[in-house]
Amino acid sequence: MILTFTEIEAKRGFNVIPNRLTMSGTLRLTDQEKREVFFERFNKLIGYVEQETGSQIKLEINEGAPAIYNDPQLIDTLQKNMQNNFWLPVQVVDDFRTPGGDDFSHYSNRVSGAMVRFGVRSESMTYSLHEGLFDVSPKTLRIAVSFFLHQIINL
Repeated sequence: MILTFTEIEAKRGFNVIPNRLTMSGTLRLTDQEKREVFFERFNKLIGYVEQETGSQIKLEINEGAPAIYNDPQLIDTLQKNMQNNFWLPVQVVDDFRTPGGDDFSHYSNRVSGAMVRFGVRSESMTYSLHEGLFDVSPKTLRIAVSFFLHQIINL
């Protein structure tokens, strides 16, 4: 779980504490079920702060992308297809978790799906995924296209 407050604004108050504070941020989780537990605990904390300070806290939640759900049966099938038939050695990291939000999660929470990632970093390409100069090598693209074509043929 990553909770980040990315904006905190209280304006100014001369020789007094401002009477209004606005905070906003992002909550990222790797497990959708933990969201409910988090907000239950967070609301208890808010209640405690209100009681102790006499303040009023208004919590507004704008749901972003849910955590990605990888179908275990589909993952097993993809792995077997790779091990039995794929022409390249493939390293499977099955405990990889990311708090990143992704549009794919909206699909994988409704139909069977699995997020597949390909290592794209090399010594010559050191830009991060969200930088404008980021690029994927032709070799990586060939591997990815071959992987997906192979899966389509063997599913």
